[in-house]
Amino acid sequence: HVGESDGEMAEATLSSMNQDLGAVLDYATRKRPTSPIVVIAANVTGRVALKRLAQDHRVALLVLLTGIMDLQAALRAHQEDFIVTFLRSAGLGMTNLLGLNVDGDRFLSDAIKEGYADLLTTIEDAKRLRTPMLFFAAERDPWTQLDAVKKVLAALKTDEGQLYLIPEALHRLQDNPRQILTLVRLVTSSCMERFFPDRSRKGLVEPSPRTIAAQIRLEQEQAKARHSKRKPALREFWQAHLDRAQHLMHVSAYWHFLEQIARLAGPLERGERVLDPGCGNGELGLFLLTQQAYRVRGEPGPKFLPPHYVGLDFVPSALNSARINLAQAAAELRDKSPATVMAHPLLTTTLLAADLDQPLPIRDNRFDRIVCNLVLGYLQDPLFTLREFVRVLSPGGKMVITSLKPQADLSHIYRLTTQQPGQPEAIEAARRMLLSFGTIKQAERDGMFHSVTRQELALLLFASGAVQISVHSAFDDQAYLAVAEKPPQ
Repeated sequence: HVGESDGEMAEATLSSMNQDLGAVLDYATRKRPTSPIVVIAANVTGRVALKRLAQDHRVALLVLLTGIMDLQAALRAHQEDFIVTFLRSAGLGMTNLLGLNVDGDRFLSDAIKEGYADLLTTIEDAKRLRTPMLFFAAERDPWTQLDAVKKVLAALKTDEGQLYLIPEALHRLQDNPRQILTLVRLVTSSCMERFFPDRSRKGLVEPSPRTIAAQIRLEQEQAKARHSKRKPALREFWQAHLDRAQHLMHVSAYWHFLEQIARLAGPLERGERVLDPGCGNGELGLFLLTQQAYRVRGEPGPKFLPPHYVGLDFVPSALNSARINLAQAAAELRDKSPATVMAHPLLTTTLLAADLDQPLPIRDNRFDRIVCNLVLGYLQDPLFTLREFVRVLSPGGKMVITSLKPQADLSHIYRLTTQQPGQPEAIEAARRMLLSFGTIKQAERDGMFHSVTRQELALLLFASGAVQISVHSAFDDQAYLAVAEKPPQ
C-alpha cells in the first residue's frame, strides 16, 4: 500500500515516492517470495505506482483508487495551474499541492523532468505496463476526469484493465464510509477470485467494528507517539498558523459561516455573556461587533444592552492580535457611524490567557453563550473540555461547536480568492492560509490531532451532559456545526 511513511513531507517528490515503493517491493519479495503482490494506491500515489510498475514487473495486480492520471489538470482543478506558474518563474517555495505541503519548485521540477506532469506521460507509462490493473473512479471527481482514465486504460497492452465507476462519489472517498466499505469488499473479492479461487467460494470474513476501532486507535497512538509535541512547541505551531490564517477574515464564505454560527447561537439583546474559547485572532468578536453596529443603526436607542465578549487562547500573540483587531474595528465603526449609533458601547470585551486542556479559570454557570469555532479536534481530551463548557454555561444556555470535517478541502476558499480580479496580495495571503491548513492536515495524519465525524461530535456533546443536540453541515460543506444547550435547573 502506497501511503504514509516516515520522513519530512516538505522534501518529498514523486520520484522519491517511486523509490520508496521500490524499497517496499524489495522487502515484500524478500520476505514473501512465493506470495502474489498487490499494490493499492490512491490519489497522486496512483500516478507514482503506475510509473513504477511500467518498469517493475514483480507485482501481480495494481489497484488504483481515484488515481490522478493528469497531474497538471488535477492541480488546475485543485487551485491553479502551478506547472505553468513554475515554468514562467520559479520561486514557489513551500506550497500546498493537492493537499501536500511540499517545496513547490523541487516537486514540480521533478514531476516535469521525470515524466509525471501530464496525461501524455501517463499514457506512455501505461503502454509499458504489464500488470493487470483495476481502476476505481469516482463519478463526480473534479481531479480525475473519466475521459482521461479511459484513455489510460485504452493504452494498456494487456487486456486486463478494468474500470469500476463509483456512483455519486467525489475524489475523497473517505467522506462516505458506506462507499468505502463497499469498495474494500469489492477489492478484496477481486483479489480472492484472482489469487485464491478455492477460498473465494467460502466468502469474506469481515472484522468486527470493535476490532477495526481498536486498530484505528492503535495506529493513531503509534503515530502520535512519533510526532508528539510539547506545549511550548504547540504554542509556536498555533502562533504560526494563526499568523497565516488571518486571511480568513477577508473570505466571504467564512463570514457566511460566522453568520450561521451567530444565528444558531441566538440573538444578543440583553447583555448576554459570550465565551469564545480558542478565540485566535478574534474573528468571532469582530463579527459580533459589526453585527451589533448594524443592529443598533437599524433600531437606535437604548433598547439593546451590549453583549460581553470573553475570548480565551493560550497563544499570547493571538490575544494581542485579537486586542488590536477589535480596537481597530471599533475605531473604524466609530468614524463611519452616526453619533447616535455610538452613544453606547456596542460590545464589551475581555481577553484572557487560558489553556483549554486544563480546567477553565471560570466560575460555574457564568456564560449565556459559548462558541468554540474550529478548535475541538485539536484538544487533548475533547470530552473533558466540553464538560468544562457545560459547567461554565448557564442553565438553559446555548453553545455552538464547530469542527472541520475529516476530509475538509479548503482549496475551494483559495479558488474563491483567485476569482477576485486585481488582488495579488489577497491571493498570496490565501496561499499562505492554505499552506497552514495543510500543515494541520499533516499533523492529523501524524496522529497529533483528530477531526471528529458527525457521529463523534454528537456523541461527545451527549456525553458532556448537553441536551437538544443538532449537527449541521457548514462552511461550504467543509465543517460540522453543532448546537446544544445546558439542561435548565
